[in-house]
Amino acid sequence: KYRNILDNKEQEIRIKDVLYYSLKKLSQEEGVTLNAILQYVWHKVLNIYGNSVQTVVGTTILGRNVPVKEAFLLYCNKNFSIGEIAKHFTNKSYLTRSGKIFWERSVIGGMLRNPAYKGSAAFRKTTRVKRIKKTKLALSSKNPLCSELSSTRDRPKEDWIYIPVPVIIEEKIFDFAQQKLKDNIKFAPRNNKKHSYLLSGLLRCKICSYSIYGKPASNSKYKRLYYRCMGQDGHRWPEGRVCTGHPVRTEVLDDLVWKSVKNLLLTPETILDEYQRRLKTYKTDYEAIITEKSNEINRYKRERIRLIDLF
Repeated sequence: KYRNILDNKEQEIRIKDVLYYSLKKLSQEEGVTLNAILQYVWHKVLNIYGNSVQTVVGTTILGRNVPVKEAFLLYCNKNFSIGEIAKHFTNKSYLTRSGKIFWERSVIGGMLRNPAYKGSAAFRKTTRVKRIKKTKLALSSKNPLCSELSSTRDRPKEDWIYIPVPVIIEEKIFDFAQQKLKDNIKFAPRNNKKHSYLLSGLLRCKICSYSIYGKPASNSKYKRLYYRCMGQDGHRWPEGRVCTGHPVRTEVLDDLVWKSVKNLLLTPETILDEYQRRLKTYKTDYEAIITEKSNEINRYKRERIRLIDLF
């Protein structure tokens, strides 16, 4: 049995250096977060000292049960899109899990797909893999090896670990939302079969560095197609658009690229010169990275020896 705590005390334990990186590696291998590992450790401590088979702890939810119910109501009953729900929550100043007012569409999408709200919290839902397409953050990183396993892929649902939790959304409403999400993927504008964009997703804006995608003119009687960057989309950012650029007609860029390709094919020595230049650049970059990593390894070895001596 637990005894009453007569003298409450607090103790701060900082996890860093070798232990931190070991826990980080374990979390990546097992597909769970550091928070989940630390919660398990705390449960284990309570289990040992309390001599109890089952342990219960509390956790803060920041009142998220209120917007969760409203999100499913707007999506299932009022046919709001995920973007419209995010804008609605932002206008109402609802707080996200991290305490922010601005709601991303990806957060709403994750909320609608999270089985925890129907009473089954799932762990090991994703696994870390090598990134196929580099993001803006990865491209601007000084150390490309840091982003090698920065992408995630969904695990098969039979590999998920389910834990029963309090129900917030009825199962039939949750299942209806999942079916609607599947239908939306099928009919989404990104699955466009009507227009062809040669360079969509292959170019980046020179001003804001965000990727460029193709989009037809929405307020014109003429069938005009444009390339524009995500920085020009005001609905994506809390303070409005972050790029001062303008859309470009698709035929202008497409013709320019085709002319450049033809010129390269007619002058193969230009391709060879560029190839040699990039080889020298990559060699220099990787030599600097190897040196930096070697210094880090030596530093961790010294830290490990010091910790062993202290122990």
